[in-house]
Amino acid sequence: MRSVTMTYGGFGTRVLGYLGSNTPSEGASVSPKMGSKSYLRDILKIDGRRNRRSTFLAMIWVGVIFIILAPLPFLGIARSDVQTFHDAHLASGSLITGLRASSSLLMSLQIFLLLLAGNIFATLCLLGQRFRDMGLSGKWAFLAVVPYVNLGILATAFLVPTWPGANAYGPDPRTGQNTGRWT
Repeated sequence: MRSVTMTYGGFGTRVLGYLGSNTPSEGASVSPKMGSKSYLRDILKIDGRRNRRSTFLAMIWVGVIFIILAPLPFLGIARSDVQTFHDAHLASGSLITGLRASSSLLMSLQIFLLLLAGNIFATLCLLGQRFRDMGLSGKWAFLAVVPYVNLGILATAFLVPTWPGANAYGPDPRTGQNTGRWT
């Protein structure tokens, strides 16, 4: 029987399976599903690895959840609260005084900021997992909070392929096996 290997540009080769066999033989790194890690699993996990597809789908879900939840704190604000904020802000010239005058607007803003912080944390966790999957430190994800640099970080996260097999940050998320350069 002939083995099938796949070469990743400069990263080495990996045995995908054996032709003519229904079950992978010893040493083959084929999983029964050939799938990836569930994209909703381990979203807030600080360590581990995540491939491109899983990262993309998880980031879509994080974004959709934020878009749905972000306006909810502001739905209960009455027009009179907004007018109170506006009048206090104009009278004192201070944004803080205007917010203090309208407690419901202040509470809504605080809830929104908590949701935003959760969204940023989830995004940083996902990008950290993705960078570790590429063989880089997860600390590179912190550059995603820098304006304009974040576009390059996202492009890198979604264009650079997964490090085949295990690397210094764990096993391959697609197969879960520790076959690779770093084992």
